[in-house]
Amino acid sequence: MDLLAQAVVVFAMTLAVNVMYTVRLIVILRGRRYLGTVIALVESFTFAYSFARVLGDLDAWPLTLAYCLGTSAGSYAGMVIEERFLIGHVRIKIIVPNGGEQIATTLRSKGYEVTQTLGTGKQGMVTLLHSIVDRRDADYLVKLVEGVNPKAFITIEEQTVFRKLLRAARG
Repeated sequence: MDLLAQAVVVFAMTLAVNVMYTVRLIVILRGRRYLGTVIALVESFTFAYSFARVLGDLDAWPLTLAYCLGTSAGSYAGMVIEERFLIGHVRIKIIVPNGGEQIATTLRSKGYEVTQTLGTGKQGMVTLLHSIVDRRDADYLVKLVEGVNPKAFITIEEQTVFRKLLRAARG
């Protein structure tokens, strides 16, 4: 195989390794340990093969360049896939000193479930709103909140549904 063809193979395999790494992390975080293990097997084999090609001839700079570009492109592709994967749930916490009822009403009118409580912050009374939503809905919900109160303090946390943990623990 000529050097250019080898470089293309190294690039493709390195890109694939980085994408598999991202997907493996996602499935492991979602409690799919066995699938994560299988992906790790394929990922490690692909890494070993592509890296061995580069180490086999360190003077062949096209192979090293292909490896570096594959790592970079694979990292980017992994981030895009992670954004598109949008599986699971997130908890959105909203803290506002005023207008909490209006935000809760707006979210409920769009079909979101919202838990509303009162609390005391540094500046006095605040409304705390909590909503657990599909991850793919998080950006839309944040835009709804910002449309009502652009100064609302919003945090988003990954959530693991308890039933999934039980299934994963049983194997």
